[in-house]
Amino acid sequence: MNATTNAAVTTEQISARLAMFVERLTSFLNETNINAALYSYAVTLEAGKNNIRIVRSEVSSKTGETMSHTRSAYGFIDAATGNILKSDGWKRPAKGVRGSIFAADFCIGKNRPCGMYSAS
Repeated sequence: MNATTNAAVTTEQISARLAMFVERLTSFLNETNINAALYSYAVTLEAGKNNIRIVRSEVSSKTGETMSHTRSAYGFIDAATGNILKSDGWKRPAKGVRGSIFAADFCIGKNRPCGMYSAS
């Protein structure tokens, strides 16, 4: 299934893929982190009415605590389809699909829709 497929998916399918997506995105962000001595990245999800916000935050390497001023909306996931959407700020996604959590590689990587800084 790719980002342009509108086939119905179940909440169970989306939940299963979300867990894998978060794990893969967290791994990618930490593998490419040039400041690993200072902090690592954590990825969390916050469910909304229609979309799921992907939150990227930095965790201090010294204390292990999340640095609250570093939370940002990495992107959004359409809760009905699993499509990955670019962030248009903290509260809403931008128009246009950037990828899908059902893609084999989750569209994550360098020169891919889900890169180091955001779903672009």
